[in-house]
Parts: sequence; C-alpha cells; structure tokens
Amino acid sequence: MGEIKSLLEIGGVLRVDTVSRSFYITSAFSAGGIAKILQLTEKSLEEPLVICINKRIDVLNLAEEFPEPAYHASGAFWPGALNLILKSKEKTPQILSGGKPYLIFNFPECKEMRELIAAAERPIALCETGCRESQRDELVDRVVKIGGTPFQESTTVSFVDPQNPLLISEGAVSEAALRSIVGPLLRSTLPFVDFWADLPESKPYRTPLFVTEKDSMFFDPSGTSGKVGVLTFGACAKESSQFFLNKTLSASENMCEAAQNFYETLREMDDSGCNSIIIETLPERDLGMKINAKLRKIGMDMNKFALLMNEAD
Repeated sequence: MGEIKSLLEIGGVLRVDTVSRSFYITSAFSAGGIAKILQLTEKSLEEPLVICINKRIDVLNLAEEFPEPAYHASGAFWPGALNLILKSKEKTPQILSGGKPYLIFNFPECKEMRELIAAAERPIALCETGCRESQRDELVDRVVKIGGTPFQESTTVSFVDPQNPLLISEGAVSEAALRSIVGPLLRSTLPFVDFWADLPESKPYRTPLFVTEKDSMFFDPSGTSGKVGVLTFGACAKESSQFFLNKTLSASENMCEAAQNFYETLREMDDSGCNSIIIETLPERDLGMKINAKLRKIGMDMNKFALLMNEAD
C-alpha cells in the first residue's frame, strides 16, 4: 500500500478493478492526475469528478464549510450511497470541479475501497472508466483489484444553498429518510448534468475572450493592442511578445499539462489588467477537443475583436 501513497503524491493515476466496475483514481489535490483521468475518459472539461474520503473530517481538507444539515446527513448515511455537494475552498484545483466553486463528496461503503483511500492518506478523485479494459491505459501507473461493490446507486443532495438542501437524484437513500434528518428538502427539476451546468463558475470572466484557430493569430500593432493578452498552446508566436501579456498552456504541447493549467492560467490572465484576451485553439484531438469546446462556450469568435475593441476606445 505504500506504493499507492507514493504514486498519488506525485500525481499518479490508478485503475481500480472491482467485481463489476472499474474506476480511475488520483489524488484530489493533483490537477495533473485529474487531467490524465479526463484524457482517459469521455468526461468533458466541465464535468466534476467525485471526491472519495475515508473519514468525515477529510471533507474539510477541500470544502470551505460543512453545513450542519449536511453534517447530520453524513452521520446518518455515511459510509454509504450518498453524495453531498458542498462549497469548495479557493485553493482546490478547478479542474476537479469543472470550474465550479463546488465539489461532490462520497464516503464509500465498500471496506476495501476505504482501505485504499486510507493507504493513500488523502482524499481521492474518482471517475468510472466506462469499460473494463481501456485502450488508453498507457497513462495508468498501476492497476489494483479489489472485491466488493464500492458504490450503490447514489442519492445526491446539493448544499450550494446550505439553508435550502436540494435533492438532485434519489438512489439508495430515500427522500423520506433524508427529510427525517435534514428537514425541509427541495427537489431539483433538472438531471444532474444540467444542474451542474447551470451552477455559476467561481466568478464570471471580466475580460472579453476571443477564440482564434491555432497558427492564425490576429495581430494589429495599433490602437488598443498594447493591452491585449495572448494565450497559446505551444510556444508563443514572435509577434505575440508585443502584446501586453502572453502565456502558454503548455510550451511542449502536452495535452494533459494544458488541461491542468487551463482554469488557473485563464483566471490569472483575467485578473492581469488586459482589455481583451485572444486564445488559440488546440489541435482537435484528445483533450484538445474538450478544451476547445470549453473555449468556444466562454469566448467570442475572433471576427468580433476589432468591432468590440473600437467600441471600447
């Protein structure tokens, strides 16, 4: 088990095979390990991973608070099939939550899974592989086999508003049983994926974001371009040095590194004083497709750049 702790300390990824399902796990503190899991699975850059803990106190390593009704619910139904959505601490890697300021916690009922988390000596981020044998397991550092079934069909409750718990999905823990512990309980009209998509990000981007295809960087040395920031994948183009700020998601064009750096780098640029940010897309493969999908969702087409910048003048 000591090897598991060492691997997770350096951002390693493990595949855990159970009797019926397989999961990828990494340290919940490792943005690099989480990026590898996203590359291994069908999850988008906006979908969260589940955080599994071995002791309830571990929640406070990542969550900003443990509201009283959530704490009482965890006491009644953990270990077990209950997911709790809680507000995260600012230091938590945003890739873990898909850019949202909330996290999903679970305390697995399976004893062997809890022993694995205990051996890791840290909360773990977990995602189902989707199949028993993956074609992408070159990123996996070790395969671990355990017995039992780690997860029943889970009930998920949101404490985004701590005073108004919201039932997102009902599973092994019934709504009636929850109400007996937490009191009044609202019921979501949205499935989990849509509920999560509707949650606000950590904070809205204040700077206009413009997306351009890779190697087709727009450059205008006049006017407002002195306050333009540039975010690239790979080495920055020569002319980009004339911009106010330029950064790269990965100088070596490593997809996992780009995903790992995405949220924090973009937030840093947003806070830098730029009046606009031009972002190059990544190659349309692997994680690049997921990052590009996120960019096109939050950014504007480059042909709007000149119009909006002239308006700003």
